[in-house]
Amino acid sequence: MDDDESTAERNAAHSDAFERVCHYVDMDVVEGKNVVRVAMLRDIYLQHMANNFPDYHNPNYPTQKRKAKLQNRYGSQLNFWFPQPTCKSELVFSSVFDIGEALSL
Repeated sequence: MDDDESTAERNAAHSDAFERVCHYVDMDVVEGKNVVRVAMLRDIYLQHMANNFPDYHNPNYPTQKRKAKLQNRYGSQLNFWFPQPTCKSELVFSSVFDIGEALSL
């Protein structure tokens, strides 16, 4: 397999995993109006890669990359918020809520 083919397969694998995360976001965050941690979305992504594309699974794949892709895809539909400066994972929720409403869910 040449480098171009390998790169295309790796990109397709990551794209598939991102679509899995987006399906979850669509169903549980946007429509279901749940509040989740960005770390949980990372776990969905990594589990999908490990189960379906083990050759391309990278447990160190940067969370910020996925967050940026989510922001690009969903724009103002999602809010990201750090509850405290010491928290390691942001919360993500539908923008139909303000922070206070989201926390009361």
